[in-house]
Amino acid sequence: MTGTMSMNQIIHAAVRRDVARTERALRGMRDGDAERARQIQTAWRNLVRELTHHHEAEDEHLWPFLRSRGVEVMGEPVASRNASEGQRWVYFRAPWGMQFELVSFPQGKAYEADAPVLLWHPAHPEA
Repeated sequence: MTGTMSMNQIIHAAVRRDVARTERALRGMRDGDAERARQIQTAWRNLVRELTHHHEAEDEHLWPFLRSRGVEVMGEPVASRNASEGQRWVYFRAPWGMQFELVSFPQGKAYEADAPVLLWHPAHPEA
């Protein structure tokens, strides 16, 4: 990504970076290296804590803000289940009447753990 980035783009790029770092650390970890496993686990828990905080802040601040500006949020954010676990989505209608769907799955979806073929993902557009 080049040029000026919004704070939202910077934050999401950092999350994608940290997920990729965690994956590389796990793949490079030697069998039986308990100390490294604890370090990676601590880093992962920190990332999950921050993501939880982020989504709770959206629920507390973003959706009420959008509603205050005439955006009709159609229900509450929904957490998907089963193969799509890890995904959250909500529909909303802009003041001019157009309906949108906002979908987020920053850590990927559950099916990706053992699927031979993955769907397109914004964190890995080249795949």
